[in-house]
Amino acid sequence: MSKSSDSPTLSNGSAPQPYASGFPPESAVGVLRPDDSVEWVFDVGESVPAPRRRVECRTSAAVKAGAAGEALRFPIVRGSGRVRHSVIGAAVVRADELSADLPAGSRLTLGIRLDESHNPSVSIFIPSSGDIVEDALELGFKAAFPEGRPTPPETPVGDVPPGAQPAARDTAI
Repeated sequence: MSKSSDSPTLSNGSAPQPYASGFPPESAVGVLRPDDSVEWVFDVGESVPAPRRRVECRTSAAVKAGAAGEALRFPIVRGSGRVRHSVIGAAVVRADELSADLPAGSRLTLGIRLDESHNPSVSIFIPSSGDIVEDALELGFKAAFPEGRPTPPETPVGDVPPGAQPAARDTAI
C-alpha cells in the first residue's frame, strides 16, 4: 500500500526530478517558418553537446539599421515528434545591432547548438553586412510573438468560399 502525500512519487518510490534546463532531452529542436512548418535542426534522442548546425532564413520585411523598436524574430520550437511542438523563444536581431539596412528577402544564417543540458543557443550571421549576433536566443512565447501569434481568419463550418464547389459527401452506411 502506498503512503499518502501531497507530492507525486514514481513507482520506485522516488520523487520525479525536473530537468535541469527545463527542457526534456527527448525533444527535437527547430525553427518555425512563416507557413507554420518547422525546419527541424536536431532530432529526438541526439547526443549532446551537439555542434552548431546552420539554418538559412530570409527576412520577410525590410529593416532599417538603427531603427528604434524594430527587430527580426525567428521562432525556435521544441517538440516530441514531427507534428507536435511548442514555441520556446526566438532568435532575435534588433535593428540597433545592424550595421546596414536589410531589404526584404535578405538572407541570414542561424547557428543553433545544444549544450550538455539540452539548452539551445543561437547566433545569427548576416552575410550582406558581415554582422554576427551572438546569444540571440530570447526565451518565452512573447519573445517570438510580442503582439500575439497571427492567426488566419476563421471560416465557419459549412461555409463555402466564393467560387468553390461544395465537397461531395459520402452517404453510404
